[in-house]
Amino acid sequence: MKVLRLLLCLTVFFGLLNSFGFAPKASAATCSELRFYYSQELSKIQNGDYDYCYDSKIRSEINHLSNLWYDLTITNNVGTSDGNTAMQSQIRDVANQLRYIAIHNNDYSVIRVRTFIPFKELSSPYSYNGSLGTLRAIFDDRTYYDQDTLKIRTEQYIVVWQPTGDFSNFQMKVANFNGKSQGYFTPYGSQSSALLTGRHSNSGFNASKNFAIPSQINASVSAGNGLIPGSPKIDYYLTFNFSKDSFSFSGKTHGFPAYEIWATAKAKSGYTRLWESQPSSPYEIVKLADFVGWAGTDIWIPQKSYSLH
Repeated sequence: MKVLRLLLCLTVFFGLLNSFGFAPKASAATCSELRFYYSQELSKIQNGDYDYCYDSKIRSEINHLSNLWYDLTITNNVGTSDGNTAMQSQIRDVANQLRYIAIHNNDYSVIRVRTFIPFKELSSPYSYNGSLGTLRAIFDDRTYYDQDTLKIRTEQYIVVWQPTGDFSNFQMKVANFNGKSQGYFTPYGSQSSALLTGRHSNSGFNASKNFAIPSQINASVSAGNGLIPGSPKIDYYLTFNFSKDSFSFSGKTHGFPAYEIWATAKAKSGYTRLWESQPSSPYEIVKLADFVGWAGTDIWIPQKSYSLH
């Protein structure tokens, strides 16, 4: 009888362990079990094995981050690719955070700050491997706004989350992406061209909480053309202020190139474009020079708000 009671107690005990996710899982967890077996299934979760479990919005976000990650596998032949690995690491980290958010049913919002050059191309003198010639720089060639296209110069992908839905006290992660700069170099007197690819590192990207104001995020970029060392940089500075169920933002840019700011939230059906701006001519690139931009041609972004619920 004592043996039977002991066996019964052990059965109940291990049943409770299993229900709380502490007992070993002999086979793959079901979608509804992921929260309980999160630690044990972590490597599979981060490998994407359970991505089918998440709703279409989370899957779409992970797919977008995957596209950014794979773009960074394109090798540079101008400059170095040192920044690529750092950016890939950030992207992977944010994708895994989205998986955590989905599994633990946290409330969240995603902000995408993107820049692009709407023009097709521009030619200028250039030197490559000791040869002088002409570089036909390829730009993004789009005047439309799109939160997903890879025809961009930069993207700051910011995710904030909160288990209770009160965004006045949130957590955040950011993935910084610097698009590739490409162009065809033709030496003087030659009929053949070489495709050049360069990418500025992510050293000029910053997005973090303001330690003095924990409900505020400061985001900025100062990134040059990867094909032209020392080139004028794309510059912007933004401030996001969060409250319980909304955020507001404002900032300024040099006025070149084009800008688009997008946001979505768990409670929303899709993305909302919060602000946009485009230059009228490729020659407005002179605004990137600090003494021109901040001296008077910069564009101030008026304060705007976005509801998270």
